[in-house]
Amino acid sequence: MRIGFSVKRLGTKITARKRIIKIGLAFLVVALLISGAVYSYIFARKMISDVYYRLGQISQGLGNNPDSLSLIEKSYEYNSSDPRVVSAMVIGHMNIGDYSSAKDLLENKLKNLDEEGYLYLTALLKHRERNYQEAEIILRGLVDKYPAKVFYYDALGSMYLDIKDYESAKSIFERGIAINPNVSILHDGLGVAYNALGKADLARDEYAKALELDPTNTGARRNLELLDARR
Repeated sequence: MRIGFSVKRLGTKITARKRIIKIGLAFLVVALLISGAVYSYIFARKMISDVYYRLGQISQGLGNNPDSLSLIEKSYEYNSSDPRVVSAMVIGHMNIGDYSSAKDLLENKLKNLDEEGYLYLTALLKHRERNYQEAEIILRGLVDKYPAKVFYYDALGSMYLDIKDYESAKSIFERGIAINPNVSILHDGLGVAYNALGKADLARDEYAKALELDPTNTGARRNLELLDARR
């Protein structure tokens, strides 16, 4: 009797364990299905966001700033945690003169996603607002911290050109070219500085070099045509 009872009890335990295992497996399958659905949903939103982002970049390149911002805003609706999208939103608002919205996005969104991008766009905003001293401090910090990133030299040099500090512009463009001599916009900027300093021949050489590196650089082409028209 004891042996029969023990076998029966053992069989009950095994059956209970099997049920627990089946329930656990069922929960695991459901969890996997839910996580897969969630992942698919997130992935789909990111894909849609990326399409709108790319369309916005193309529109911005064509000079359609309001249309570009509208497309970037749609991208932001689908993925507000992508630093590229937030940065594009900041630039879009700056391009239409909405500095308040740009500042809000910088402080409340981008600052937590991309510190370097936050600093760079903050400097550009300060430049647009003609707060040149603060813009210079930020850009010089970026140039010193990231010496290989030549677009920081261009941003700082362009600001110096705007405030007619041509010697400083010349110095920073030359410094950038020393790091990477194959960047068209740096040669164009240096040409503008040379021209403003009365060094037309050197300016012409720099514009020509800029076009050699990038034949689509319309700014350098225009600058060279204006310089030649005054000969």
